[in-house]
Amino acid sequence: MSAQAGQPSATTDRQVLVVGGGLAGLATAAFLHRNGLSPVVVTAGEAAVGDVVLWSPAVSLLAELDLGTDLLASTEPVRRWHLHRGETTERLSSAHDGRWPFVATDRGRLRELLRTRLPTGGLRLSKTPRRLDPTDSGLRVEFDDGVSERFDVVVGADGVDSWVRRSRLDDGVRERGVMRWTLRADEELGTPGTVTELWGPDGTLTYGPLGSNRARLVTQAVGGSDLGPDSDPEAVVERLARSVDTADRPLDCGSLTELTVVGGRADRTVDSDRWAAGYTALVGSAARSLPSGLSVGPSLAVEDAYVLAAELTGEASTTAAMRRYAHRRRGRGRALDRLASTDALSGSDEGSEAVRADRARRAALLRSFFARRVPAVSADVEEHL
Repeated sequence: MSAQAGQPSATTDRQVLVVGGGLAGLATAAFLHRNGLSPVVVTAGEAAVGDVVLWSPAVSLLAELDLGTDLLASTEPVRRWHLHRGETTERLSSAHDGRWPFVATDRGRLRELLRTRLPTGGLRLSKTPRRLDPTDSGLRVEFDDGVSERFDVVVGADGVDSWVRRSRLDDGVRERGVMRWTLRADEELGTPGTVTELWGPDGTLTYGPLGSNRARLVTQAVGGSDLGPDSDPEAVVERLARSVDTADRPLDCGSLTELTVVGGRADRTVDSDRWAAGYTALVGSAARSLPSGLSVGPSLAVEDAYVLAAELTGEASTTAAMRRYAHRRRGRGRALDRLASTDALSGSDEGSEAVRADRARRAALLRSFFARRVPAVSADVEEHL
């Protein structure tokens, strides 16, 4: 229990390599360092930019890193979440008692804060591992500069296409039949504290909550569709205009007709339930079986980091700690998956099966969080809810 409380344990000489410098990787390293270890983070470059929405308990976990005032000052409470579907608008809102179900913050600012909680020399930029070999008591990692180092644990925080997972666990990735697009407008979209989603037969457009000029669009990507990976960006905007007609809807922004496609990619998800193997563990989207479009992905990554750090700084052997971590996080993910599968979206909905499934899950989880019906929380983070 001392490790969970943030006190250094007897296992302070464990050498941990974290592959990936995004939220999951930096949070893992920061919690490990808080618990007495000196992890190394390697990353090929900067992660994605833009805002990130966090479930408020994840902010409480991050606040345990003594980020305190700086972290809270950089967040915006998400008070409202609007789901526009045809003639129907579902408006989820939070009671005004200061306990917001979600907060939003700038992803780059959050990375900067987490980096201040790493050990000196603990972040190695433009450093890429290329080979990973098991030893009797750990792993030997060879990097692209020819240098080899031995580690007791290697953590894969390198996203859905994780090199660590492919090296030591399995590929386990599949395309979900949807495309994810990033759009830019000439004006700010939305108002602070509000997330707006427009659901049309061909896509889901989401913008907010920081009042930025960026939006996210999810469309189907099936054979013969003009919204596949090789689509003309202009065709995407034209289809969007037909799909989510905003003329008759009271929205939180002006016209959505002047949108520019910044980029698009086929959405992929981990189709595996393996969180750890031997001296290797996965955190965040490298391990997550839930679709990446769900709003709780970043928050679950923070939980992963917190739990893994607690296990690795406990008294158990390394392999036992990894098994305990995998068991706890696998159960957490299954509980959320059951909630999203049983609380289906009411009413009919057009679009591909993958898009419909995304919407049903998003609605189920959002309703639960705004109603404060938090599903199956692990005991190690329950006090923060």
